Amino acid sequence: MTRRRRTILITLGITLGAAALAGGAAGAMGWWGGTAGGPGSPYGMMGPGMMGYGGMDHGMMGGWWSQPPVPGATPLSAEQVAERVRAILPRWGEPGLRVGHVMEFDNGFYVVVEGTDGKGAFELLVDRYGTWVHPEPGPNMMWNTRYGHMGAWQRTSDTPPVSAQEALRQAQGYLERWMPGTTVGELTEFPGYYTIDVTTGGRPSGMLSVNSYTGQVWYHTWHGAFLSETEADRDHS
Repeated sequence: MTRRRRTILITLGITLGAAALAGGAAGAMGWWGGTAGGPGSPYGMMGPGMMGYGGMDHGMMGGWWSQPPVPGATPLSAEQVAERVRAILPRWGEPGLRVGHVMEFDNGFYVVVEGTDGKGAFELLVDRYGTWVHPEPGPNMMWNTRYGHMGAWQRTSDTPPVSAQEALRQAQGYLERWMPGTTVGELTEFPGYYTIDVTTGGRPSGMLSVNSYTGQVWYHTWHGAFLSETEADRDHS
């Protein structure tokens, strides 16, 4: 076998393996599509994007889930997005799940689903026109030790060694190194990791996650510009 052919086969194997992993991760948490497709749609794929402290994700997943608007369609409001998510939460078969808060970005909506303990359970993305709801890629799939596809392998104890305070410290150190002028904001704890708002001038401008077992930092590159935030079910309790 020639060197060129070996290289092609190795590259193909890596590509197929990554695709299988992406499809499995999407299927593990569920996928609800409308006009955008269904299971197997390119919107169900995720990129690797994982990095340690000091690494920088340059946007491998950025923009992969945004869609051109449907002609004549009107973007959903945050409350309409919350209603759509509430309608599908029973599919998890877990009573007590609720919509924590909804953040609107110019690429679409980000939704935190909370458990009965008030902590984050998992994260969802909804396109601006409500054609699909999808588990957020990145930490939500790879680090979530309860709902994610790959998170269970990292769980070494019932009490993660990285506290919320340490996660904020790690996150701020990352921002000071890679995004000067930004600071950490609100923190939400999920099984196996924390997601933290990134703020600029006191206003949310993005978010990142910190692994609660390893301290790794993963910046979310796929949201776009922040528009608004709504505390959904907290406002209806």
